[in-house]
Amino acid sequence: MSGQEKKITSIAVAKNGKSCDIFVNGELWITTSSDLVLKYKLSKGILLNSTLESILTKEHRNYEVKQTAYNFAAFKPRTEKQVREKLNMKGFSKDEQEKAILFLREFRLLDDEKYAFTFSKEYLNRKNVGKSRLVDELIKRGIEKDLAKKAADTSYDDLSSNDVVLRTALKKMKVMSNLSKKEKKNKLIAYLRRQGFEWDSIKFVLQEFELE
Repeated sequence: MSGQEKKITSIAVAKNGKSCDIFVNGELWITTSSDLVLKYKLSKGILLNSTLESILTKEHRNYEVKQTAYNFAAFKPRTEKQVREKLNMKGFSKDEQEKAILFLREFRLLDDEKYAFTFSKEYLNRKNVGKSRLVDELIKRGIEKDLAKKAADTSYDDLSSNDVVLRTALKKMKVMSNLSKKEKKNKLIAYLRRQGFEWDSIKFVLQEFELE
């Protein structure tokens, strides 16, 4: 469309009424928010000069980054880091990402503290892991270290750490029935350490299974 006068030739509203296809010189230019069309009173026959085109392009990018962030965060709880990684992968600039982050916070769809505590409880319901492993999982998802430790501590307060480590050890012991006592002990210690259990918990297990 370069080199010729640009004119809006038609605007098609989606069935849900929330988005519109804007056609310029008979070709689809962008699919954007209906609010944008109303805000700038766009209609068939309006000339798309360079100033208006620049404004609409910028506004559309803002709409697009917010919509992408909303769809991602509304599907299931996310951390700020996860949202930024998603938007970065989609090619949005840091400034555009920041607008989307503020937008999600405004609608309470982004709360790292709430995420940390919810994730900790749900993770421990699904997996038998030690506190340090849980902290690592939170940090990996973008939760700051102090908050990760606080969430892990709180979640473990509701559990018996001995019960958790015993369940984990019992599962491992079932697949080591043919090993010697020394081999069981060494493999069990290594396994429990990888799962994030502290030495006091590991020592408790060794005593319970008479591997000391």
